[in-house]
Amino acid sequence: MSLLDSEALQRCFASWMQACTELTDGQVVAIDGKTLRGSYNRENCCSSIHMVSAFASANGVVIGQVKTDENSNEITAIPQLLNLLELKGCLVSLDAMGCQKEIVQQIVDKDTDYLLTVKGNQGQLHDAVKPVFAGKAHKDSAAQSLEKNRGRLEYREFQVCQASELPAKLKAAWPGLTTLGMATTYRVEKNKRAVLEQRYFISSAVLSAERLSRAVREHRGI
Repeated sequence: MSLLDSEALQRCFASWMQACTELTDGQVVAIDGKTLRGSYNRENCCSSIHMVSAFASANGVVIGQVKTDENSNEITAIPQLLNLLELKGCLVSLDAMGCQKEIVQQIVDKDTDYLLTVKGNQGQLHDAVKPVFAGKAHKDSAAQSLEKNRGRLEYREFQVCQASELPAKLKAAWPGLTTLGMATTYRVEKNKRAVLEQRYFISSAVLSAERLSRAVREHRGI
């Protein structure tokens, strides 16, 4: 009995899904990692299965998946997944784990734009982006939203500015970098303290505050 070639199956699945799904220019393709619920095998002490998936937000379908190696993480799986996909003209969004220069270069080489969350794993970049929005940079008008759901009140504000506000050497280190973004979230839950959160983004696309707002919401499914 022959074993199934998992890599060949991944390629076939990605090819089939893309044949069934028409990706439009500027569409958000969210790449994210999830642990499959119930995949931990107690009897054999096998680790839970962790998958990295590409989700075409407008179509509502997964167009590709790669299983991470047991001794690895999403950083090694993301390039494998990108190799399987035809993404020309799309906007690939990734959380902070995917904010790596090598991954950015791979996305740009596919004639695709990126939108990445910037956190402490890229300390120099994060520390440079944060004061841009604290100062008097030429920011676009903020896109604002106020939502109330099941006793929780959440206010979101998005701002963008040109990446030229960064030091030239740092900007040049990130291929195609064009736009900086910030999302401010103020959340109040019933009988709990209010929480203020600020998140930062970089993108190769020319984004308005409204477009950043939509892209972030599509990535997170909110």
